[in-house]
Amino acid sequence: MKIAVFSDAYWPRINGLTVAVDSFCKELAALGHEVVIICPRYDRIKEGAIEKVPVDETHSLTLIRVPSRPMLFSKEDRTCFISKARWVYRLVDEFSPDIVHIHSEYVLSEFGHWYAISRNKKSGHKIPVFYTFHTLWEEYVVYYTPFLPKWFSRWVISLWRRAELARSDVVIAPTPQINEVIASYKMHTKTAIIPTGIEPALFSHSAEEASLYRRKLEEIYPALKGKDILLYAGRMRPEKNLEFLLELMPKLLEEQPNTVLLMVGDGAELPALKHLAKKLKLEDKCIFTGYMGRAELSLAYSISALFLFPSKTETQGLVTLEAFASGIPVVAMGCMGTKAVMQGSLGGFMVEPTSPAQTRSDFIDCINRLLNDKALYTEKCKEAKEAVQNWTIKAQTARLVDEYAK
Repeated sequence: MKIAVFSDAYWPRINGLTVAVDSFCKELAALGHEVVIICPRYDRIKEGAIEKVPVDETHSLTLIRVPSRPMLFSKEDRTCFISKARWVYRLVDEFSPDIVHIHSEYVLSEFGHWYAISRNKKSGHKIPVFYTFHTLWEEYVVYYTPFLPKWFSRWVISLWRRAELARSDVVIAPTPQINEVIASYKMHTKTAIIPTGIEPALFSHSAEEASLYRRKLEEIYPALKGKDILLYAGRMRPEKNLEFLLELMPKLLEEQPNTVLLMVGDGAELPALKHLAKKLKLEDKCIFTGYMGRAELSLAYSISALFLFPSKTETQGLVTLEAFASGIPVVAMGCMGTKAVMQGSLGGFMVEPTSPAQTRSDFIDCINRLLNDKALYTEKCKEAKEAVQNWTIKAQTARLVDEYAK
């Protein structure tokens, strides 16, 4: 089968969308399918942007990198040039896809829809269009457009979302909760619930590897020495609700003085978070590492006592799965994708958001329970390791291939 994947984000952009596209496409290629990913260029090279990415000894996938520029309101993201549409179509024509799969909602998503529509008219042969609902823009958009009324931003997104749903033959929902969001639009589009899986082997490290990495990290950040590490990993963006973690630390440290918060990731919110940490006098209790590659990040999980995740708008819960694969318990907000993964108290504890003060108190109570009760902690570690076996990328890709075949 030949699959043309259109995504407005891919490596080196770091986010859940990139990980999902990369994971599925590499597994599809490993299964013998031919895959081309149409994605932005993140440098100044112009035409001829075609790359072959090896997957294994016998298979590879192709990248068509489209020239782009930074977005006006999010410098980390890119706007591809609409003038490159014909150039992209010519290259995709040479590939002759059986399936078009769209993973985003911007310029390249439009390229994908336009390509399928134009080729359907030209050849009379229907190319099925799949669309994966990755990002809850209904909630995120207010952070990107603070200069506009919230109702207006959300109204624009709802129109855009309806257009995406109306033009898609099948919509992939990563979780049941996202499937409910799709149903709320009442577009009667066919949906399939297929989570993004992970490769557990990437997060499996020996005690010796973990110990060696910990010593190296402690040389860079001496404040980590002898401490129980509470880890957050992900983008530093307002929608991740990271101020919540910093604001609960003073109270938590009264009860757990041997802990330190390790914040891994980069993003526009990082300077403000560092300023807040300084204001709260957490300079030695909150360590910001900046971006880590996935190989190093997997080691960071392996040396951590708990994974903390305060986001209320996560569509997939990928980092929760990564923590599970690493065998560490999770304390997280009981919302959206995280809810689908943890299913209550599986592999840790979920906190239902109420008032800010009560939610912080509940979050601290869950952390205390895990750190103070060794038997409970061991039980949650075991649950996490067992649970992740149901979320492997191999199993989820097999389900996606079944949907393509239909």
